[in-house]
Amino acid sequence: MQVIINILFALLVGGIYYQIDDSFAQGIQNRAGAIFFIVMNMIFANISAVDRFIDDRVIFMHESISGYYSVSAYFLAKTACDLIPLRVIPVVIFSGIAYFMIGFQSSVQKFFFFMLALILTSVSGSAIAFLYSSLVSVQALATLFLALTFVIMMVFGGLLVNLTSLPPVFRWLKYLSVFRYGVEVELCSLTCLFACVPVSSPVCLSNY
Repeated sequence: MQVIINILFALLVGGIYYQIDDSFAQGIQNRAGAIFFIVMNMIFANISAVDRFIDDRVIFMHESISGYYSVSAYFLAKTACDLIPLRVIPVVIFSGIAYFMIGFQSSVQKFFFFMLALILTSVSGSAIAFLYSSLVSVQALATLFLALTFVIMMVFGGLLVNLTSLPPVFRWLKYLSVFRYGVEVELCSLTCLFACVPVSSPVCLSNY
């Protein structure tokens, strides 16, 4: 199901941003919008992972106390069975469809860097979901806390509000935003790859 959803979403994003032009006015805005939209979907899709440890909490505690397996074995098995089929593989398929439909640079190196950045973004979002799934025993509360965390991260992602205009008391929250890191890495991967300059630079932006 997750693969089908990612294929449909890739076709949707690719259709909306199909073969973006290279103009300075529209091209940059559309590319930045496409990247933010993609990163947002990769992160919010992990809300479905919030029940991974909640549903089996009682069974896990009984079997762990009985000595059937250790906590580390349970955690590694549970996360591996979630990350690989539900986070990594769908993102790989999504990247292969959306990247070329949108019309990003036809570079194998930049495509794989783009895909790797999306995988790490998705895994980071799922890690936060696993955190709340481990801490909270009520799924409704865990979902609420996770959604609020993602929304706050999105606000401090750097696209919805200029971070330099924020009061100093809030400015440090940008370092906790997965959105900010995901968007900046994607912008960097499509512009300068490993020779990055600040993303606010017209020289950098005009090349992606």
